[in-house]
Amino acid sequence: MFFTALKYTSATNGALINAAMPAFTLFGSVLLRKEAWNARAGLGVALSLVGVIAVIVNGSVSALLSLRLNDGDLLFVAALACGVLYGLTG
Repeated sequence: MFFTALKYTSATNGALINAAMPAFTLFGSVLLRKEAWNARAGLGVALSLVGVIAVIVNGSVSALLSLRLNDGDLLFVAALACGVLYGLTG
């Protein structure tokens, strides 16, 4: 599903959405597995997302603000959700 989504979105959008996988996994483990929320893990996920976004857009705020969402992005989020569910239940 990831590769199909890349037909309809930019590589930048796909990389940004894929970079959210650790955050989705953390939230999924809290919701589905009833694991305790750990503020330290939350901070780690937040810092890693900020770092990944900064690297992908080369530190350019204008590049980040110029991103546009499309149907491929929605498909990418669906693929991400499937990957997280598989990782948590498989």
